[in-house]
Amino acid sequence: DVKEKQTHNTAVAKYTSSTVTKDADDDDKIVAIGTDQSYTIETYIPDTNALRITDTLGGATYNKDSVKVYIGSTETEPIITTEEIIPNSVIFVDANSENGTNASMTINIPNDYLNNSYIGQKLIVTYSVHVTGTEVNNEVIVKDPTTGSEVEYGDDEEKLTTSAATMTKINDDGATLGGAKFKVYYQTFKGNQVTGTYWAIATGTAGNYTVTGWTDQENEATEIETATSDDTSINGKVTLDGLEANVTYMFKETKAPSGYSLNGEDEDVAWTAGGSDDSGYYGSVSMTDTTLAELPSTGGMGTTLFTI
Repeated sequence: DVKEKQTHNTAVAKYTSSTVTKDADDDDKIVAIGTDQSYTIETYIPDTNALRITDTLGGATYNKDSVKVYIGSTETEPIITTEEIIPNSVIFVDANSENGTNASMTINIPNDYLNNSYIGQKLIVTYSVHVTGTEVNNEVIVKDPTTGSEVEYGDDEEKLTTSAATMTKINDDGATLGGAKFKVYYQTFKGNQVTGTYWAIATGTAGNYTVTGWTDQENEATEIETATSDDTSINGKVTLDGLEANVTYMFKETKAPSGYSLNGEDEDVAWTAGGSDDSGYYGSVSMTDTTLAELPSTGGMGTTLFTI
C-alpha cells in the first residue's frame, strides 16, 4: 500500500485573477514523491457568456475525485464536484498521466453562474494531486473560450521540488565502505505515540536512487546500496532523492559490507539549507560499522570450540 505522508505539507495555494497573485501555505514549496498535495485556484467571475479554467500538470497525477468548485467561499456547498459532475463541466485529459507527464484538467463553468447575480464573486477550485516526480510544475489559465473572441483573464503557475539525502558509510578509521545496504522509513505520531511507519520504495542503482512511493510493510521496501568505487568521492555513499526537507527520515542498515558488523542503531537525516539542490536543502547522514573480530587459530581446533 502506498500511504499518504501525514507529516508532509498538505496544501499549496495557487491564485489567479485578472491581476494574478499566488501564494503557498508552505513557503519552501518542498514535497516528497508518493505524497498527496492540495491546490486552490482563485479567480473572480467576469462579465462573460463562457468561462473555462485549464490546468496543466507535470511531475504528478490528478486525484480525479478531489475536484470541487465553489462560489464565494469554500464554506458553501460546491457548485461542481467530481462526485456529481454536471454534464460537460469537468473534462480530464490525461495522456501520459500515469507518469505525471502532460496531464491536464479543464473545467467549464456552467452558464447559470455567468450572469449579473454572480459577476465579481470569487470562484474557487480545490483539488489534490499525487506527486510522482522530483519536480512538479503546474500552470492554470482562466479564459473565455468562445470561438472568435477568446479572452484570457489571467494565468499563474506553481513549482514544487523534492530534496535528496546522502548516507555515508564508514569504518572505525573513517574510511568509506561500499556494499552496505539500507532501508529508509519515516514515522507519524500522535503525541509521543507512533501511529504509523512508512518505508521507501525506490528505483535506481548502487549509489543513486529515487523514491517512487511508500509502504507500511517493511518487507516491501527497497534496499538501497552504497556505491563501491575507486573514486573516494563516490565510494561508500548512497543518495536517495524524492524526499521532503526537514522531515525525519531514518536509515536502517540491512546488510553490512563484507568483514564488518551490522550496525543496529538507525540514523536520522540532518537537513541543511544551501547546496545546489533545487529545493535549497540537502540531507546528510552517516553510520559506522566495526570490523568483525577474528577467531584465534593454532593450526588445529585450538580454542575455537571454547570461544564459540
